[in-house]
Amino acid sequence: MFKIFQDHCRKDSFSGMKKIFSFFEGLLYPPKCIRCGRYLQNTRQGRTNALSSCFCHDCMTMGYTEFQAPFCPKCGRMYNNPAEENHYCGECLKTPGRINSVRAAASYEGIIKQGIHLLKYKGALSCSPLFEAMIFSAYTQYFSSQKIDVVIPMPLHKRKARQRGFNQAVIIARNLKKLYETHFLKAPDFCFNSNCLYRVKNTKSQTGFDAETRKKNVENAFQVREAKIIKDKNVLLLDDVYTTGATCNEAAVTLLNAGAGQVDVLVLARA
Repeated sequence: MFKIFQDHCRKDSFSGMKKIFSFFEGLLYPPKCIRCGRYLQNTRQGRTNALSSCFCHDCMTMGYTEFQAPFCPKCGRMYNNPAEENHYCGECLKTPGRINSVRAAASYEGIIKQGIHLLKYKGALSCSPLFEAMIFSAYTQYFSSQKIDVVIPMPLHKRKARQRGFNQAVIIARNLKKLYETHFLKAPDFCFNSNCLYRVKNTKSQTGFDAETRKKNVENAFQVREAKIIKDKNVLLLDDVYTTGATCNEAAVTLLNAGAGQVDVLVLARA
């Protein structure tokens, strides 16, 4: 143990102190799987943005599917046949909606679905580095070469935000700019704004509603303050989950009606 302690002190004092605190924190409060509560093995030297930093080996066997082609270029609906090419789905051909495109980091299933539920309803904030990394990876793949002016996390109504204690969309999006700077070694062209779009209607949870009821539930739920921030700008709207798209579409309509030039959507998981 003393040798390990020495190893943590070799570098500069600030870095060494951080390592020391981290080391003893791991001894006093060993990390547990956020799903089943088992102690995690060999996590102190692991990456905080890896699945193994949040889930035990048994829980990780639930797996998940990365968002990947083939999918609908408009709404991001993934197709099951890998031999297919990207093509518009029947729903988008019939009713395109006003969102330019929807992309995701993963499919809404398995351990990612479990993790999102634990974050939102159990306050499992320890999984935020993992979700931040997944969102950034999806951003670099689908939007880094596209002109994005403003990144906006999906707002919660203030009453729901007080009850939950945080906005999960802000949690997974808050370090996008920092991750961009670290990865590309330059500042991004986009700005991050969590105040421009806000929710004026405390809607019921969309869980269990059909598509039409979801759409009615979120009608006129959003407003924009300081429209000049988004005037003629390309906006990237970030959220945790995209299912029928009712909430994202309503938010996009609000932004476009307020003067935004284009709205794309990036989510952690696409149902």
